[in-house]
Amino acid sequence: MLANDYGKRVMIVDTSNEIGGDGDIPHAGIGNARRMQVPHNDMQHKVLIEAVENHMPQVIVIDEIGTKLEAMAASTIAQRGIQLVATAHGVTIENLVMNPALEMLVGGVQSVTLGDEEASRRGVQKSVLERKGPSSFSCGVEIISKAELRVHPDLEATVDAILAGRYPKYEIRKINPGSQDGIMESSSIQAPLDEINEVLIEDIIQINGGIPDSTELLSATGPSMEGGSGESEDALCIFLYGVL
Repeated sequence: MLANDYGKRVMIVDTSNEIGGDGDIPHAGIGNARRMQVPHNDMQHKVLIEAVENHMPQVIVIDEIGTKLEAMAASTIAQRGIQLVATAHGVTIENLVMNPALEMLVGGVQSVTLGDEEASRRGVQKSVLERKGPSSFSCGVEIISKAELRVHPDLEATVDAILAGRYPKYEIRKINPGSQDGIMESSSIQAPLDEINEVLIEDIIQINGGIPDSTELLSATGPSMEGGSGESEDALCIFLYGVL
């Protein structure tokens, strides 16, 4: 599709011949895309660099990234402005974040020491994990089953949320079993209510530069209490006090 419909220069680095076919003539399914076969599995990172230097592609499709050298090569290619489409083994995005060999694909992880004031504001320890640099991919897809996908439109935001201990936002896409055309249904998954309220309170503190009063807290967290069930219930007021 990228090569035929959008006119992109697509290069396929086929390690095990699962994309372009096992033969001298590439499979018809890759269209106008070009294929580079890898003689040995441990040479894939060299073939990736060779594809960039000799063929000037706009898009590179990689069969599987499994080693640190391949992850480094993919990160280098992404920094050159080339679009990457690749697969990597892992159950969730969090597995890639915690994998020392593949963490570079999602930007890498580094330990950062916060100051006393910043650590107190975030409510965390002074030593935290943060993303080291930009991700090699703009979005990520987790394959849950043959008919269900979990799509992360902003991969960097997902990685930041995982490292901060928050719930990332993603979309669940399923194939409609009643449709003959295989139309996919999409639903967006939001963070839990407690997480949203926590972010709202932090935003108020950043804007005002101090501790918010009860009126601001109720306006940020209390719309769901008004006109909900129609029953008279006592509103829960939360007051925060700061020690100077």
